[in-house]
Amino acid sequence: MRFANTLFLQGISKFPACTSLRIGYAFFLKDRMSNRTLAINELLSAEKHHPSFDEQFLIYRYRKLIEDEMADVQTDNQTGTLDAISMIAYDNYMRQFKEAIERSAYPVSYTHLTLPTICSV
Repeated sequence: MRFANTLFLQGISKFPACTSLRIGYAFFLKDRMSNRTLAINELLSAEKHHPSFDEQFLIYRYRKLIEDEMADVQTDNQTGTLDAISMIAYDNYMRQFKEAIERSAYPVSYTHLTLPTICSV
């Protein structure tokens, strides 16, 4: 992986205006290196070098896919934190509910125990 990354970087340093090389490097960064932010930066730099119409479409489409993935990950992370907060709140409410049931159930069971003794006397 490092060797391929080094090759891409050397190629970009020799041919800085080659948009197809930059697009390929962006694919590599996203798919193999799992680095979305660098991939978007590489696509943005490829866009500055006057790409052809086909390359413009590839840049737009791939950038859109990466941005959507990043937004989904961010939404999932926010939902996950809300779920954790909700679970803690649920546990607290459930504990309070059980305590309230125990407090209210104890006098009822106590009266059941004392009623037969009063009636039997």
